[in-house]
Amino acid sequence: MTDTHQESLNKLNDLIQEIGTGMLVTRDEQGQLRSRPMQVANEKLEDALYFFSDPNSAKIHELETNPQVNVSFACPDKQTYISISGSIHFIEDDAAKQKLWKDEFDRWCPKDLHAEDLVLIQVQMSQAEYWDVETSSMVQLFGKAKSYMTGEDYTGAENKKLTI
Repeated sequence: MTDTHQESLNKLNDLIQEIGTGMLVTRDEQGQLRSRPMQVANEKLEDALYFFSDPNSAKIHELETNPQVNVSFACPDKQTYISISGSIHFIEDDAAKQKLWKDEFDRWCPKDLHAEDLVLIQVQMSQAEYWDVETSSMVQLFGKAKSYMTGEDYTGAENKKLTI
C-alpha cells in the first residue's frame, strides 16, 4: 500500500505527539544557530506547530529578526527522528492561547495565561522529514541478514519527506 500525503502527515503528528518536546533552532544577531527545548502545544498537527514563550526571551528577538526556523525531535530509544523547517508568526489571540494551554506548561512558563505574560509562537511548516524504525533490534537484524542473503532491499526504517 502506498502512503498518501495525509497518511504521512498523520504519522508525523503521531511521532511528534509521542516525543512532545522539540528543539527550536533560531539564528542570533551574529548568525549563529541556537537551540532550545520547546514543548509542543497543539495535539493535532495540520500545517503548524505551536509553542508558548515569555515575550521578553532572547528567542523572541531572534525570531523577530529572522523568522526562519527548524524544529527537531528525537527519541533515540525508538530510533525516531524528525526535522521541520518553517517560518514563525506570533499569535495574539487570547482564545487560541486558552485553547492550546496545558497545565504542564507551568514548568517553562510559570506566569498566568494572560496576553502580556505569554506569546504564542506558530511555526508554519514548509517542509518536514521523519525517520522511524518501527521494529525491534532483533527483527532489524533478521531483516538485514535476509536482505544480504536474498539480495532484496532492506526496508526496516521508514523515511518520509513532506512538503507542506
